[in-house]
Amino acid sequence: MTNLEIVIHNSNKANDLFHIDRNEAGMYLGKILELTFYQPDFLSKVPYESAGSVGQAYLNLLDLVTEQKVFQTLSTLGYYFLSHGLEYNQHDYNLIHKRIVILNLGAQTFCRTIAKAKDLFLPNYIDFADWQNFPVPVKYILMLELKDFERLQTQKIIFPHDMSMRKQWLNEIFEFGYFNDVCSPSDISNFTLTLHNDVMKYLENEINQKGTFYFYR
Repeated sequence: MTNLEIVIHNSNKANDLFHIDRNEAGMYLGKILELTFYQPDFLSKVPYESAGSVGQAYLNLLDLVTEQKVFQTLSTLGYYFLSHGLEYNQHDYNLIHKRIVILNLGAQTFCRTIAKAKDLFLPNYIDFADWQNFPVPVKYILMLELKDFERLQTQKIIFPHDMSMRKQWLNEIFEFGYFNDVCSPSDISNFTLTLHNDVMKYLENEINQKGTFYFYR
């Protein structure tokens, strides 16, 4: 099997096992992690029809790592491949759900990838308990998350309690005018679409043209 075939196979197996036998799932995920950092040539070759599964595997890998540098790479690759999976099938609402989770779990590090993509400054330390004073790249994460929630809401999805509370909080701060320093409320849909496209264009260039596999700032 090629490295690409191994990653796709292991992603499918790990995703199926993750909520049944996390230890066994971890064996498949561990190989994906190893190939990502030591033989990353497969990253530019993942077909769109398999991208959603690979993105979900990177999301599941977030449960197995703690180092910030690795966390940023995995959350970045997770967002990238989940998004490509949605380009293949925009009606796969499970992938939208998974992308919301990765925006939530990966926010503290993925915001640095977004800052890099948009050429914005971020301090080395961010107080994530002080949400009222988040820097702009962190607000970008929240805006992307909010718009994905709205996509699911149109399908009358019933959210788990924690996601329902998260969605409620995002709606409340939006109505409070929290994002008004970024864009007007009426323009948030166009703004987040452009933001997403800019981030994906940056990642496409990094992964496919430069061969980047390690995202850390």
